[in-house]
Amino acid sequence: APRDSAQLTTLLRAAPAKVMERSGSGAVQMSVQQNAAKANVSIASDDSKSEQERVIVKNSTTNQYVANKNFFNQNNVWTDADYSPNAKLKEVTVRFGSEEYFDLVHKDAELARYFALGEEVVVVFRNTVFRVTK
Repeated sequence: APRDSAQLTTLLRAAPAKVMERSGSGAVQMSVQQNAAKANVSIASDDSKSEQERVIVKNSTTNQYVANKNFFNQNNVWTDADYSPNAKLKEVTVRFGSEEYFDLVHKDAELARYFALGEEVVVVFRNTVFRVTK
């Protein structure tokens, strides 16, 4: 963490000059950092946590990256970014905690990682959409 603090201090000292740059690597780096900051504007406000911890909390409540897949939380359903209702893939609906649910979890550890996101999950796995429901 001290190394990160030193890097942050260096970055903050250089920021005013970099903001003025219109081209070059400094301008590109500043643009990337500004865009990242904009994406995290609505972080959860908890004064007991550092800004970095609050950003992590916000990101983890809206998206998760699990076993090379990105999931978004939409209305309390973790939905695979690869999912498209127009894809016309075979769908398997499984009730969370059911015998069928546990059969699938025991048969395939990778699928178990996706299911571990929560009680409601939509994942595209081996050309099949698995929909876990309450």
